[in-house]
Amino acid sequence: MSLQDFQKLQEDAMQAVKDFVKKTPLSAITIEKKGQGWEVSVEVEERKAIPDTQTLIGIYRVTFDAQKKITGYKRVQTRKRGDSRTEEEEE
Repeated sequence: MSLQDFQKLQEDAMQAVKDFVKKTPLSAITIEKKGQGWEVSVEVEERKAIPDTQTLIGIYRVTFDAQKKITGYKRVQTRKRGDSRTEEEEE
């Protein structure tokens, strides 16, 4: 898979989250091959707070099939910006 393919997955996942959540995504934080498909995790600022470390960040997972068509979407985590724990550390 080329860099352009990864960038396209990232763009498609971020656009899907933007369309579903109606908020601008911050970044795609993971792109992983899962079986024949792909999973992309995207961060979104859910609620701004002061201080900034208390801002709520949602992490959404978008799944794609082998043809890179969206097959699923789910919010998998909400955390405070100041919380540096990863999804895997919480499981």
